[in-house]
Amino acid sequence: MRSAWSRVMTAVLGLGAVFVAPAPPAGSEADGVPGVDAPGYHARYLVEPNPLQQTDGMALDGHGGVWVTQALSNRVVHLDLDTGAIARIAGETDAEPLRVPDDIVLGPDGNLYVSAMLDRAVVRMAQDGTHRKVVGSNLGDGSSLTNGIAFNRQGRLFATDLSFADPTHPGGLWEIDPAGAKPPVPIVRNLPTPEGFGFGPDGLAYVPEMFLGRIDVIDVDARTVRTLVDGFGYLVALKVDGAGRLVTIETDTGKLWRVDRATGQRTFVAQGPPGLDNLVVAADGTIYTTNFAQGNVWRVDEARQVMVPLLPESPLTLPFSLSEAPDGALVVGDFTAVTRLTGSGAGARADRLSRLLVDVAPPPTPARQIQLLTPGAVQIGSAVYYSDFLPPDGRIFRRDLASGRRDLVAKGFGFPWTVREGPPGRLLVGDQALGAVFDVDIATGRSTPVVQGLRSPSGLAFDRGSGVLYVSDTGGGRVVGVNLSAPSPSPFLVATGLAGPEGVAVDAAGRVLVVEGATGRLFRVEDGGRRHLVASGLPTGTVGIGLPLLNYSSDVLVRLDGTIVVSGDADGSLIELSRSTDGG
Repeated sequence: MRSAWSRVMTAVLGLGAVFVAPAPPAGSEADGVPGVDAPGYHARYLVEPNPLQQTDGMALDGHGGVWVTQALSNRVVHLDLDTGAIARIAGETDAEPLRVPDDIVLGPDGNLYVSAMLDRAVVRMAQDGTHRKVVGSNLGDGSSLTNGIAFNRQGRLFATDLSFADPTHPGGLWEIDPAGAKPPVPIVRNLPTPEGFGFGPDGLAYVPEMFLGRIDVIDVDARTVRTLVDGFGYLVALKVDGAGRLVTIETDTGKLWRVDRATGQRTFVAQGPPGLDNLVVAADGTIYTTNFAQGNVWRVDEARQVMVPLLPESPLTLPFSLSEAPDGALVVGDFTAVTRLTGSGAGARADRLSRLLVDVAPPPTPARQIQLLTPGAVQIGSAVYYSDFLPPDGRIFRRDLASGRRDLVAKGFGFPWTVREGPPGRLLVGDQALGAVFDVDIATGRSTPVVQGLRSPSGLAFDRGSGVLYVSDTGGGRVVGVNLSAPSPSPFLVATGLAGPEGVAVDAAGRVLVVEGATGRLFRVEDGGRRHLVASGLPTGTVGIGLPLLNYSSDVLVRLDGTIVVSGDADGSLIELSRSTDGG
């Protein structure tokens, strides 16, 4: 199963590289969280919603706006650069969603063209997202997937394919018929991870080769390739400005460079946050960038050599798991980062301990240090343990907070999701792809399944007092438990009939709390499996990229002081529920 899952999930890894916060349901805002109803509790945001989580490709509309793809949510939105207004034109709940839309370009015919990575396709659609048609399919070989897309000045359309799973796997450049009448034509093969690219006024394609940190020049008619310049970090996008200069970004360093097309001479332009994904250059020369790891759209201030976010910044994008550190900090598995949060509201501090594609090695051996999707994390002592998925292997890493050193703890998982502290010296790891929970010996890395036969398990909780592990069987609509201290641990039912159970936690009284992701409700499970509604209207239930065996999930945490924290995977928020002074 893991092998098949790995082939499917390589789509996610072609992202060179947020969600629009959904309109809240009707309800009182008295408690500070619109639409959340939690009788007996005071609700407040620990982390405000992220207005634009996890951003990827960009295309200017020529009228003060930009289209932005959000690959991990199957969305395309339009952003007004002046007002910040966001309108969604494609989403994960569409009848035929764009599956992992990565790059986007406005064609000379006025249509949008989008690279749909998971489908290995290029899709044409109107500017409002309607009238969609696949104009190019079967790009790449299944291991390499569609990525960058651009028109040249003659109106010819081209796209790249690449592979993150194996940096040595060849990618290439294709010509696509915008009408969709002819099949794609491979122009050049054996390119090493070609990313988002652009055409110069000379008609040549300038293609950044991500892992090699170089820019290649391709004559699409002669089908020749030469290197212009190398020595960069991880280049993920390149555009050509009005003066014919190349503008490119490094995702691992957050640096933006301008490069002379003739000499290859580079000039530093601005510093942004690591995780940069794509860029556009407006007619007036203003540069805008996106960020795969933390979302938002950023305007480049060349005078100050910085990038300025257009929307309010948020420390989280896709918070899938929560745990409390010994010092009271929150450790969040944020899918594209592992983040440690202290404080709350405007005073919240976010330390991104590990971020997508930031832990990198020199170009000869990039695969040894690539880090990708990190949905689960927990702090034990002075180290954080977190899950990481890099096909064909799911892994667990340890990061020492004092030194920053990262060490491999265990590997061989399908898609490791939630990570929890288990009995002394052990971790508990839920694996969505393998439908199992593993007991991992931290010292040896040995993994032993303790629960199997689950359907996309999302949440884990371990009650140290009783030795019972609780796991949400999301696809099965139930929560099961297993007493790990018993001589022959055997699963038992805790609650059934749930609509997409996700995060689970145990309170001080030993009662189980579970997030019902499909409905946005939080329940406490009483004796006999009876459920007591704690809160409703929570921002959960995100569909994500819509792959079998993969379930985006919200989590719930009961802190040492008894307050409850729920993560909103739909809007990147954290919501705290504390008992009202009257006791509710």
